[in-house]
Amino acid sequence: MVILLIVLASPSLGPRTVPATAPDPFVAADDAAWARVRAEMPASVVVLRPTWIPAEFRGTGQAGCPSPQVAVQNADRTYVVSYFGSSFTPPNSGRSACTRLEFKTLKLAPEDSFYGVQLVDQQPLSSRGTSVRVRFGPRVVHANGAIHQLIYLNWTEAGISYELNTLDVDLADLTRVLVGLQPMR
Repeated sequence: MVILLIVLASPSLGPRTVPATAPDPFVAADDAAWARVRAEMPASVVVLRPTWIPAEFRGTGQAGCPSPQVAVQNADRTYVVSYFGSSFTPPNSGRSACTRLEFKTLKLAPEDSFYGVQLVDQQPLSSRGTSVRVRFGPRVVHANGAIHQLIYLNWTEAGISYELNTLDVDLADLTRVLVGLQPMR
């Protein structure tokens, strides 16, 4: 009986606490970015947030490409959340660029949205209960030969114009982000 009491009283044999794991830096940064958007937008504005981000953008970026980044324009009731991946240097440019996945609201209707250089309309997608405008831009080539593609998706939902654009995500993954957008509470 005495031995049993000694064993039970021994601190090394008692209940063990599991050390807390450090939060994922990307999840913490992403939650903070979206919390800022929700806090700065009027409660009446629907804020859509992605439920899935491609693996190459699930970091906090690198020097010159910090991620995610957020900008809110209260007067316009618009917001932008940008995720950046790796940096690359297009040939003959002399400066680096960042791969990106960007989600934002616009003041313009999808048909009036950005007409950047060489953007070409593709077959629209039927998603989110509406027609989503799809435009491909020129391919951007890295000095090492890697190809990065510009893609823009634009649509109107609940009276708000949205844009999801990328430099480096294929249309299948961009569509997965689009379908996974959920309103923040």
